[in-house]
Amino acid sequence: MRTILSQSVAIAITGAVNSGKTWQILSLLTAQVDGEPLGTPALYLMAEASAEGTAGEVLLDPSACCVWPVTDCEEANDATLACFPESGPLTLGEAKAKAYAHIVKRAAAEHRVPPPPPKSSSRDGETLRAIVVDTMSTLYEGSKITGSRLLKAEAGAKPGAVARQVAGKKGAPWNDPRNLGLYAAKQCNELIDRLNGVTQHHRGLILLVTVHTCPAIETMAGAEGEAPMAIAVGETPSLGAAKAVKAGLNIPSYSATWNALAAKMNIIWHCVEDAPDFARTQRADLNAALGSVHAVITAKGKNYPNIGSVLWVKRQGGDGPLGIFNELPAYWHRDVPCAEGIQQISDGPSIGAALAFAVRAWKSSQQSAA
Repeated sequence: MRTILSQSVAIAITGAVNSGKTWQILSLLTAQVDGEPLGTPALYLMAEASAEGTAGEVLLDPSACCVWPVTDCEEANDATLACFPESGPLTLGEAKAKAYAHIVKRAAAEHRVPPPPPKSSSRDGETLRAIVVDTMSTLYEGSKITGSRLLKAEAGAKPGAVARQVAGKKGAPWNDPRNLGLYAAKQCNELIDRLNGVTQHHRGLILLVTVHTCPAIETMAGAEGEAPMAIAVGETPSLGAAKAVKAGLNIPSYSATWNALAAKMNIIWHCVEDAPDFARTQRADLNAALGSVHAVITAKGKNYPNIGSVLWVKRQGGDGPLGIFNELPAYWHRDVPCAEGIQQISDGPSIGAALAFAVRAWKSSQQSAA
C-alpha cells in the first residue's frame, strides 16, 4: 500500500546525543492520514539500545515494526536487501520471520540462547511502508570495529606473521585509523546506495535515517610563534572525518560519506536541545524549574544563537507534496513565534505531523483539480 502518493521520501535527522532524534522517529511511526498509519509497518534497523526508551511504544508493538538489531553497515545492508528484494517489499510477517532467523543464527554462532520469536499481529499481511536506520553514525563506527577484526584475522592467518602484525602491537594495520575509516566508509557508502536503490525501485516508501553530530572545529591563528588553535564552534554530522574550517569562513566541510547520504535526501533536519540555564536558580527551586525543550533547525543559517552555523540541513520547495517543508520555521520551537498556520501542523517540531499534513494537503489539491 502506498501512503506517500506515488513517490518515495527520504529524510535525515541529525543531532547530538539526547537531542530529540528518536522522538522524531516516533512522531513519524505514529502519524496517521485519515486514520491510516503513515509509516507503519516499518523495518526498524536498530543499532542502539537507547531507542528502546523513546520509541518503545512502536518497537514493542508487533503490528508497527519489524525490529532488526544491527551492529554495523554490513548487517544493515543485508537486512535491507532481505526485506526489500527486487520483487518488492516483504510483508511485515515475512520481515519478522527473516529478522528472527538472523537473530537465531547469530545466537548460535555466539553460543547463547536466542530470544523468543516476535509476536504475530493482524497487520502481518501488509507490506512494509518505511525503513528506519537508527543511527547511521553508530553503524559507521561499528564497521570500524568489524574492519579491525577482519584485519586481525587476516594477519593471524598468515604464516610467519611479523611482530607488528601481532594483535595489540603499535603499527599493526588494525591500529591505523586510516585503514578502519576507509573500510567503514566503503561499507557505509554501500548501505547508502542500497537504501537509495530501495526508495527508487519501490516507489511510495519512507526512508528515515538518524545521524549523530560531533564538534565542528575552527582553526584560529595563535599568538606570534605559537601554533594555530582548534576551537569548537558548533556541530557537524559525525559520519566520517570532517575538515576543520578557517576562521571567518562559512563553508561546508563535511565528509564524503555524509555528502553521499545528504545527496539522496529530500529533507534534512537538525535537532537541538534547549537546555535550561540554572545560573540564577536557587538550589531549592531546581526541581521546579522548567526542563529541556527540543527544537529543530530546518533551514541553513549562519551563527544561530547558542548553536553556531548549520549549513547541512535541506528542504525542498516547489509545488509538489513536499512543498510545505519549505514553509516551515527555520528554527521550529514551541515557544518561538512563527508564521500563522504552523500551529495547524503541530505546536512543536514533528516530522510525522509535517509529513501527514503534506500528504493531506496534496490529496486535497488533487481532488480539487479533478
